[in-house]
Amino acid sequence: MNSTVNAGSEFYLGADVLGHNLKTSSTTVVTQTSPASSSTTFGDTTKDTTDIGFRTGYKFKSRLTDRYFWAPEFSLATFDKKLLYGTHLKFGYEFAPIELYTTLGVSRIETFTDNRLNIGLGMEYRLSNQSSINVEFVHYDNINEDTSSTSTIGLSTITINTDSTRKLNSIKIGYTYYFQGSI
Repeated sequence: MNSTVNAGSEFYLGADVLGHNLKTSSTTVVTQTSPASSSTTFGDTTKDTTDIGFRTGYKFKSRLTDRYFWAPEFSLATFDKKLLYGTHLKFGYEFAPIELYTTLGVSRIETFTDNRLNIGLGMEYRLSNQSSINVEFVHYDNINEDTSSTSTIGLSTITINTDSTRKLNSIKIGYTYYFQGSI
């Protein structure tokens, strides 16, 4: 096997500060049977949090002269005192010392019941052969939650239906350490 086939491939660890922005839009409909009445309320809220995260991955390059790379990555972070973890695949191009990349992945947010697809864009700047800083924007698939409850009080039945849509975006600023130390 040629010694340059995997030259430039490297294992890495990273630490991030994350700024999360969660926008929630809700519609609540309250219906009563006796006397017959109905009311609808709408609400929008925005919540910004600052959290920390860690990631590990392996960057694959076929030769030292290749500028294209791909990297499977596992990340673990906090989101409003809950866990946010997932796997991502980065695809990028190196303009030494700058690298531009896109991400595609699946994340689990402890607060919500379903896994979320996510996409992102990032830029990494090599400080040395073994370290870099990066900034990355990540958009998570919308989270839709619908709830319904019914109560009977005497002859009257009250039904409450709530439909919520949550939109989550994150900005990551991080530091990465490469163990092999090759560019």
